Amino acid sequence: MHTTMASKKQNPIKNESVPLSSSTPSIPSARSPVDATSGTDTTSAHKNITNYNKRKIIGPVNSGDNSRWHSRIHPEFRSNPLFRYAPNFLLHADYDSSWKVSLVQCLLSIPFPPGQEVQKKYIPNVGCLYLPSKFKNNLAATATSSALLWLHCGGRIFGSACNIAQSAICTKLARSLSIPVLSPAYRLAPKHTFPAALEDALSAYRWLVDYLKREHPREGGTAQDGYDGGSDEAIRIAVGGESAGGGLAAELCQRLVDEAKGRSRSRSESSRFSTGGDVVGDLPLPVAQLLMYPMLDDRTGATTDDDLSHPRRPLPRHVVWNEFSNYYAWKCYLGPDFEPGDDKIPEYAAAARRVDVANLPPAFIICGELDLFREESERYADRLKTEGGVIAEYVEVEGAFHLFLTMDAIMEVYFGKREGKICGDCWGKLTSFAERCFFA
Repeated sequence: MHTTMASKKQNPIKNESVPLSSSTPSIPSARSPVDATSGTDTTSAHKNITNYNKRKIIGPVNSGDNSRWHSRIHPEFRSNPLFRYAPNFLLHADYDSSWKVSLVQCLLSIPFPPGQEVQKKYIPNVGCLYLPSKFKNNLAATATSSALLWLHCGGRIFGSACNIAQSAICTKLARSLSIPVLSPAYRLAPKHTFPAALEDALSAYRWLVDYLKREHPREGGTAQDGYDGGSDEAIRIAVGGESAGGGLAAELCQRLVDEAKGRSRSRSESSRFSTGGDVVGDLPLPVAQLLMYPMLDDRTGATTDDDLSHPRRPLPRHVVWNEFSNYYAWKCYLGPDFEPGDDKIPEYAAAARRVDVANLPPAFIICGELDLFREESERYADRLKTEGGVIAEYVEVEGAFHLFLTMDAIMEVYFGKREGKICGDCWGKLTSFAERCFFA
């Protein structure tokens, strides 16, 4: 599948979709604590990352003249103050060393309060829970209890569950969908390589299921009345995230589907989610995966002949997140035994490497035209539909760069700037897709 770019005179948002259907089988679970703080001290671990030859990554890509990217950015996104006044080193930096990542992590570890009409609760060893003041409680009609698990961005090497970007996104989602949103505090590479972050996401998913059973109010009741849906099938949870969080969300869905099929490999007794057997209990499958410019493929930018990024050559490095940063992040995450772009990497380490894409939850994938992840996002959405028969909707936004919706959410939630027309349309498509999955 190839999506044709829209012209400037046309609607800058292009998408392809198929009708939704409902199916909610049962699934195994995990039971383990999440270390919410260990992911922040990464300096010593970064020093162990082997130096790499940048020519291997970029090849002929021109590293200068970044104005060529700016000329292609849509005026709505270019006018965002976070983009207009951001220091040049933040927009065009190569996050490829320990001191750079540590500096960014110091900034992204600062907790922020939620926006209006949303409460935030810190859950020890799990993350942050964002609760809207009003719940869209359709239990009487659908016998469901809904929530969203949303994983933060940061290349799997920095970020937090409650910084300004994550608090803004989770506030906006909690308001729009009127459901609880859980932001897991997953461990970060290179101190914690694969599968630490995925394990933490799985543990947080189980916690969210238990939370809905324990505390989500019944129709006409209170939180103290507890959940009375009668079965796990009545609970409906979507998983999602932006950038690295979107990739982790896709990998979490793959892991959960395989566990539901009983095909996952046996775990050792020392596994963080071992319950003494090959399976980890039953959980409801996610009803949807909401992937915002997701980090899906370790091969992107890994070699000079990689066709995933070939159509962009010869252009300057991508804005906000480029090939150098992407290679370094994947190298940190995969650990010393694997290189990004290797013929084989561990199962569930990169969502785009999966061979069998059937039976996965319905997917909404959105990405900007100027994003490094554009090709891998479009390709994954196409594979879900054509190879797996999965309900999928891919939205590509003309003139948009990496994290454009994240910047929009920050300006709206914390500075009172109303979302632009294009961003409003994007949020509308995402929430509409989610609501059809939650409440259909």
